Amino acid sequence: MNLSYLFEKEPESWGFRGDPYFWRYLKEKAEDVPMPADESELEEWVKAQHLEVSGMEMTEESIAIVQQFAHGGMSSGGLSGEWWTMYAIPMLKKRLTDSENYQLYLNQTETLNTLLEHHAISNEQYRKSLHDLSVKMGFNYV
Repeated sequence: MNLSYLFEKEPESWGFRGDPYFWRYLKEKAEDVPMPADESELEEWVKAQHLEVSGMEMTEESIAIVQQFAHGGMSSGGLSGEWWTMYAIPMLKKRLTDSENYQLYLNQTETLNTLLEHHAISNEQYRKSLHDLSVKMGFNYV
């Protein structure tokens, strides 16, 4: 499973006219990106993509105009920082934490942490197991 899974179902409403185009851009770009290890990594990825296409930091107050997302209308090409920070990113975070695979991944990493804490496995075994688990389940690991 890759990050694009979180973008499958589009929101029912948008901030500005450029937001659905940015959403679809993110979905396409996310096809080669593993699921993030946590919510903050997900948010950082979305904001990094915003910075890349707009040249601006995404904040609640930001309004970016991106020509590649301009297809006519009053707010054509506009990306609403308020909509992304208050609605879209929280929705994507919820989709991440609600996914069954994510919960299984968290449980398995917790088991590995417990084994390491009780010296049942070495640091090397822990790193290899965490890496293998992450790769097989399609998640990044920290």
